[in-house]
Amino acid sequence: DRDGNGQHGNTTGPLAVSMERAPLPQLDDAKVRRDLLSLTDRNACLLLQALRWRVTRSHEGTQRKAVLDDFAINDYLGVGQPPGGAVYSLVRSPSVDVREYVTRLLDCLSTSAKGREYMLRRELVTLLHDQMMAEEGDTMVRQNILCALQKLSLRRKASTLLIVNGTIGWLHDILVNSRNDDLCDFSELYAMALLMNLCLRPAGCSYCEKECPDVLVPLRQFLHAES
Repeated sequence: DRDGNGQHGNTTGPLAVSMERAPLPQLDDAKVRRDLLSLTDRNACLLLQALRWRVTRSHEGTQRKAVLDDFAINDYLGVGQPPGGAVYSLVRSPSVDVREYVTRLLDCLSTSAKGREYMLRRELVTLLHDQMMAEEGDTMVRQNILCALQKLSLRRKASTLLIVNGTIGWLHDILVNSRNDDLCDFSELYAMALLMNLCLRPAGCSYCEKECPDVLVPLRQFLHAES
């Protein structure tokens, strides 16, 4: 179509909608997994960022669903290949930048039901839990993992693993000592949300009764501070 000046106008209408819903080009899943393990730290971070943008910049609906399906079917991160899958090395990488970029991608995936389904492997949930506890202080890596685990804990499989691994006790300790640990508001909010999710489970209640009966103390402190 042309406008009144004889110039081509912007594409609108059904064609634009069709373009937004079109599937994105297919990635070479084997190459992605291989490159994540062989590239320099900087280039690995750039690849992880590109994968995250593939999700966040896709159009919601059909295209976003197709992107998330690709992650699960083609297993770009090697979630289904423990312990040799790329994600298991990246989360434990000596490079804090690599750890930050991969956990940002995992947090991004955890925002959708399909992404959570992809991540719900015993090894990955346990890996994230262990790395969260291994981080020294309230780092961006720990914040990304905390946020991802809070969303994963909505699923019974993940919450059971977190309870068994003692996450409730760890959350209780960092919340009680939040001032000493310089816990930021974001971390405090998600730590409290994860704690409450886990305590909703009967197994979580039993853990609290045996291991940390004063678990309501940080909750009361949090509610008092918010009022």
